[in-house]
Amino acid sequence: SLTGQIVITLVNNINFAGYNGDERNSNTYFYIPWLVTDNEGNPASIPFFTEGWTTVTVPLSEFNNYKAILEDKEAVAPTFQDVITLRNDASNQQFGMGFVNSDIEVTYTNDKGKEAVAKFPSALSTQEIYIDNWRIVPYKFVTISDYPEDEETEE
Repeated sequence: SLTGQIVITLVNNINFAGYNGDERNSNTYFYIPWLVTDNEGNPASIPFFTEGWTTVTVPLSEFNNYKAILEDKEAVAPTFQDVITLRNDASNQQFGMGFVNSDIEVTYTNDKGKEAVAKFPSALSTQEIYIDNWRIVPYKFVTISDYPEDEETEE
C-alpha cells in the first residue's frame, strides 16, 4: 500500500480528516507505515505489505499533544495518570480508531536549508485491516533494591 493512514485518538471528538487535518496537534497518533525518510532526510514512500500479523508499537509519547509537552524541556513530563485524567475529563470518553485515505503533505527542510513540502496523493484503497491484542506496557522498568547504589533504570 502507498496510501492511507490509521488514526488513533484517545478522546473521540475529531473529524478523522487525517494527517493534515485539524486533529494533527491533539490527542491523536497517525500510523503511516509507507511514509519514511530517505537517506537524505526527505519524506519518501515505500510499498508496505504484510503477510499475516504485524506487531505495531504505539508509544503514548508520540500522541501529538504529549509529544509537544515532551519536546518542551521546561514542562513536566506527562504520566499515564495524565492520560487517564484526560479521558475521564473529556466530554466524549471514547477511544477511537479509523482508516483515513486522504492526501498527505509533509513539510520538511530540504538539502538547501529551505522549507519544502512533499505531497503524497491518495489513491483507491482496498486494504483489509484487522486489529487485535491491545496492551499498555511501561516505558521505563525500574529495579528497586534495599541498596540505592544498585538501583537501575532501563529504557
